[in-house]
Amino acid sequence: MPVKVVMQNELTMGAADRIREMAEVVVDPELAQVSGADIVVAGRGPIDAEFMSRAGNRLKMVATPGIGVDKIDVEAASERGIIVIHNPDAPSQSTAEHTVALLTALAARVMTGDRFLREGRPLDRERMRGTELLGRNLGVVGYGRIGRRVAAACALGLGMNVRVSDPFVDGRQETPEGVTLTDDLDSVFADAKFVTLHVPLTPATRHLAGERELRMIPEGGYLVNA
Repeated sequence: MPVKVVMQNELTMGAADRIREMAEVVVDPELAQVSGADIVVAGRGPIDAEFMSRAGNRLKMVATPGIGVDKIDVEAASERGIIVIHNPDAPSQSTAEHTVALLTALAARVMTGDRFLREGRPLDRERMRGTELLGRNLGVVGYGRIGRRVAAACALGLGMNVRVSDPFVDGRQETPEGVTLTDDLDSVFADAKFVTLHVPLTPATRHLAGERELRMIPEGGYLVNA
């Protein structure tokens, strides 16, 4: 019996075709045809214990092409001997670039201007007043693959003062010019005009930026959740 691979979304760049050379591939956005699957390539999820039972005893692996496994019940998979894999570096550069794009769009009031133009209204100069990023403070929460790229781009490319908080990073390591590490997370929120978030969703990070942290950000500041 051939290996059955069920994909919620067809893998791009020829990956799905390469898998078809050695397995039966079923592309099913609703994952309704999961019964009898050996491997499931999930997109939106969730992949929980009930889903794994519905897939049956042949299920050996659940994979996600992106970062993080928060939509997969890893504990339930471990109990069944199912391997869970993800691709931590797949969208790192694009996510970092998207973060910087959001940050600059906020600072320059791009979406506000877009709405005025689409609605045919005269521009409200006060509402269109932007914020120059040069010399502004940026707080970066999480200094992994994405956070490092964002910090470097904003410090070296935009001339921002970047403070980074990550409990898993040695504060003595070298950083690009304009980037400093701190173990004081509160100061990252309190001292920044802009804050960007780059932590994986885990029980420890859920609600990391709650009401208390949002109130720390100076009035008129911006939060980018990436």
